[in-house]
Parts: sequence; structure tokens; C-alpha cells
Amino acid sequence: MSIAEGESPADAVVREVEEEGAGITARIVRSLGLESYDMWPAKPEGSVKTSYARRSRDGWSACSPTHWRRSLAFNNILAHHIPQLARPEGAEDRTALPVSGDDAEAKTQVSELVVRLGFDTVDAGSAAESWRTEPESSAYTPLYLADADTPDQEVMSALSGPVSAAALRDALKRVERVDVAARQF
Repeated sequence: MSIAEGESPADAVVREVEEEGAGITARIVRSLGLESYDMWPAKPEGSVKTSYARRSRDGWSACSPTHWRRSLAFNNILAHHIPQLARPEGAEDRTALPVSGDDAEAKTQVSELVVRLGFDTVDAGSAAESWRTEPESSAYTPLYLADADTPDQEVMSALSGPVSAAALRDALKRVERVDVAARQF
């Protein structure tokens, strides 16, 4: 998510959901008290390479306020796939999403939210292991595409396909670490 100059984080969330949500109208009902920032190399925000390399090497950056309770979810799926893949509990084609972090209570709260939003969860480990769901990993966005052979230039508009908890666990097990700090832009 990018926050435009003069835009509040809440307004940015609504704008992003509406832009990527295939006709979804969004509004903030109440804050859950969770802070999040998605930092990855393809994003245009300042010093991305430095910040991202720091996050990837040692989990989330030590420069974050110490009172933040951090847990990572919804970072490996496209926004418009969320409404496409959400299903009631018990549905055979219910999709699983990874949740990672070091704070057990925060992971539980985030997992409960993910379940209420229509997804199963898979524990993806600690903050230091969250690299398993970053761009170019086997547990990232292409896993959730209906057509695994979708060309890169069509991924943002591609249809989604359900991913079971077993398939996500398999993707997390076989992922190979990408050296994000060595990328050239």
C-alpha cells in the first residue's frame, strides 16, 4: 500500500481496496489496533532496498517502536483475490493464508481476524522466517493464481485459485530464500 502525500493511512487503505477490489466499496468501521507496512523492492517508497534488506535479514526492523505488537498476514496475496477466495468455514475450497510473527497473542488475534474474513491460516513461523512469503518465494502471489502459467504482466488482473492449508504448508517447506539485497533495479 502506498500513502499519497496528505492522505491518512485509513484513507489510503480505503483507496487501495477500492482501486484493487474489483468494484468493492470500502470504509473503515473501527481500528483493530494493528499497524502494518508492506515494504518490498518493487514499491517506489524511499530507501526501499535498505529497509527491505534489513527486514529480510533479521525479521522486522529494530527501528520500529518497541510497543508495536507485530504479526504478518495478507502480504502474499493480491487485494482483489481476497473477496474472490474468501469462503465460509468448512468449505472444501477454502483458501489458507500464512501468519507469521514473534508475539503469540498478536498471531492469535490476527489469525482469528483472517478466519473471520473467510480464510484458514497456516503458522508461517517467526518474524525472522517471514521471508518465506515475500516476493519471488513459492508461497507468494503466483501460488494463488487460477492459472500457474499466467505471464508476469497479467498477474495483477489474473483470476485467483484456492490454496489449501496443505498446499500452503508444502510451498512454505520448499521455498528457497531470495537474496533481496542483491537485486538490481
